[in-house]
Amino acid sequence: ACTQKTQRLNEDGANSLVFLEMRRLIQVFPDLVRKLWNYWELRVLVLVSLTLQLSLLLLGSQRRYSVKTWIRIIIWFSYLGADSVATIALGVISKNQGNSCDGNDCQLQNELTTFWAPFLLLHLGGQDTVTAYAVQDNELWLRHLLGLIVQLGVALYTFYLSWKGNWLSFFTIPMLLVGFIKYAERIWVMQLANNAPLPERKLYDPSPEQRRLLAELADDYLSNRENYLKRYGENIVCLDVDDIRPIRTEAVRLFEVFRRLFLNQRVPFLHRFLVDAVLASLDSQNTWKVIEVELGYAYDVFYTKAPLFFTAWGFIFRFFSFTSILFVSVLFLLKERHKQLSQADLIITYVLMVGAILIELYAIILLSASDWPWPHFKGLRKLLEKLFAPIINRYDKLMTNKQRWSNSMAQLNLLSFCLKDYKPEVEDGTPKHFARLREWVFNHILPKLNRELQMLFYRTHKQISVDFKDLVYNTFREKLSSNREGFSEDYDQYITYNGSINVEIYQRIIIWHIATDLCFYTHTSANESINNFRREVSKDISDYMMYILVMCPFVLSTGNAILSFENTCEWVKKFFQEKKLSKLPKLDACAMLISEYETSSDKVDNYLLTEDLLSLAVLLANKLNPMDGKWEILSKFWIENLAYVATLCQGNNHAQQLRKGGEFFTHSSLPHEDTIIFAVSTTGQGDTPDSMKVFWKFLLQRNLSKPWLEGVRYAKLNKRLSDLGAMAIVEKGLGDDQHPSGCSRIN
Repeated sequence: ACTQKTQRLNEDGANSLVFLEMRRLIQVFPDLVRKLWNYWELRVLVLVSLTLQLSLLLLGSQRRYSVKTWIRIIIWFSYLGADSVATIALGVISKNQGNSCDGNDCQLQNELTTFWAPFLLLHLGGQDTVTAYAVQDNELWLRHLLGLIVQLGVALYTFYLSWKGNWLSFFTIPMLLVGFIKYAERIWVMQLANNAPLPERKLYDPSPEQRRLLAELADDYLSNRENYLKRYGENIVCLDVDDIRPIRTEAVRLFEVFRRLFLNQRVPFLHRFLVDAVLASLDSQNTWKVIEVELGYAYDVFYTKAPLFFTAWGFIFRFFSFTSILFVSVLFLLKERHKQLSQADLIITYVLMVGAILIELYAIILLSASDWPWPHFKGLRKLLEKLFAPIINRYDKLMTNKQRWSNSMAQLNLLSFCLKDYKPEVEDGTPKHFARLREWVFNHILPKLNRELQMLFYRTHKQISVDFKDLVYNTFREKLSSNREGFSEDYDQYITYNGSINVEIYQRIIIWHIATDLCFYTHTSANESINNFRREVSKDISDYMMYILVMCPFVLSTGNAILSFENTCEWVKKFFQEKKLSKLPKLDACAMLISEYETSSDKVDNYLLTEDLLSLAVLLANKLNPMDGKWEILSKFWIENLAYVATLCQGNNHAQQLRKGGEFFTHSSLPHEDTIIFAVSTTGQGDTPDSMKVFWKFLLQRNLSKPWLEGVRYAKLNKRLSDLGAMAIVEKGLGDDQHPSGCSRIN
């Protein structure tokens, strides 16, 4: 015991000596660096803060149409670091003002660093193109309000300590006002994006006479609905796709209606009729263009300062901010006394001023190039059109061709993932060294990562063609014109084994995804020219829906989707390993899978079958493959399911996807939600209540079509229909399409 104690004391003594020696060596190094760091600490922080703001400005607007992961990573890093760096820099300025300083040069230097404080406030106000990284950040507007109070107090405190009554002190005053305005603007737009619910009207009962009238109108409407839809479809308006102005006008009219969808609010039938009257009167290209502009408005509301920029107060604030920065910068350059200051500090000051001016100019250009300006300044536009007609026409041409979202669909294939049949996606222009590095990562690093990280590498993207959108649009209109509720046919009838099998939506996606893949790679048909396009569309939407299921499971609102995907992957991998197909090309592997996979005839229990989704997929593929019209069935199935799944997604999740380049299911949810929903009810949720049909008849009998609505301002639309008695039926519990109480109360 004594020996062990002696050894322990010796070890402790040796460790202490080593620690003291290391401390002595460490103390020598900081003494040499401390002065250098004390001098450059603030200057480095200020320059880093400006750099982060520039990265947010330059890349912030790109995320609305880019799906590149590295852009989101840089924006995320800059967004999180910008506020922290600016706050620390303000604290350093405040600390330096409290330190004793001798000599005029030192005092003037402290005054100059105090002059930097308003620029840091301006940085805390964020960039006009990125006020929030995610939708949830808007909920923190109260925290930013507290931050404004604290940081403004710190800036005023340092300004008070450094006040000398000279030219530099007076220059600081307008810059403090600019910093306060920019920070307050950010808080205002965040509060607007977070607390934007629209007020609900007071509910009241329809009178007995109104109930009787609506019941009679319902009978007439149901008997004449087909003729109405036929007449309505013949009056499609074809706007000039090369002119953005009428498209923007239609989008502005519908924005307050679409806004409810992102806020998870019910959309009254009154508002849905307004949307239907506009969208149903447009052709395919203009419908998608209007929706693009709508989602651009939504992106601006949630993530930018555009809602404030195009208001009277926003214009005043922007004019004051820009002129103040420019005025102070010019006067600062004209002063002679500041030449006594450190050259490094002068250069940093010049960089801050030039950076502030360029940021303001670039932000104004970006926001002016959005779809917001002219709907809010019609009088100004008319005046400018007379003076600068060629320039305005050129501007409209650029706006028409502007990229508003990624216009692509992510692709993820289950069988390819199991076979590891993926090639690294390398964009055009990528250097060969980076392409080789990505290939090496695929071969050596990727297999060691978890599933989520692997999916980021296996995911690819495919551009959406005009023909693709036309097919989706025509399928929607065809569904609207039919009188059938629910899907156009019972697709579960194709999944049969000793009787029909009921499956959940996520199971249906996996089954039909594998079946589509098997049919795609074992496809034989004489009508290649007819089937090829629908074949490609079916494959693209199938892979897109698998991406939604795996990478965006929140859309389906179920926790079993990922589990079913992983279980199915295990079934597929097990089969490939048993048959030694892992090294085969995908075409041969699919042929072997569809011909040799045992569908387990002993699994007569439907529950066991639904656990083995691969068996059901092979059964489905074997049933569809001999059919000549299988690609029409598959394409309709995927388009209808795409629209249905889009309606399952909460509005805030739709808004979240806007910052990632946009998702096609968000675009398809808008026409579906507001147009097709009158004819499509989801499977298993009951029929459309008669009360909805009653209301439609009430509107249609009065010829409330698009020409009637064109002359009505949105604010007066409620009143006009209310005068006709429509609001009684709209507001009596009919916000839910599946709500049955309205029918019993009216009929």
